[in-house]
Amino acid sequence: NDKTIKLWKVNPESKICAIERYGGLRLPRVSTTGIQATASQRKIYAGAHAYHINTISPCADGETFLSADDLRINIWHFDVT
Repeated sequence: NDKTIKLWKVNPESKICAIERYGGLRLPRVSTTGIQATASQRKIYAGAHAYHINTISPCADGETFLSADDLRINIWHFDVT
């Protein structure tokens, strides 16, 4: 539904590719794969928009975001549904 905001957390997968030697020290080399990622749904913000959502924008404080449809702009806090 284009009237519901679903907040997802996406984590890139990382895996140990090789063991590298630096002098007598053995260290694992970790690389991230940009193709594979895990996603889990965190929150659903439903019922606040009467029209299809046009824009979602995170705020600089890292705790709030804006959503807008044709008639309304809403400000949301990540911890409040």
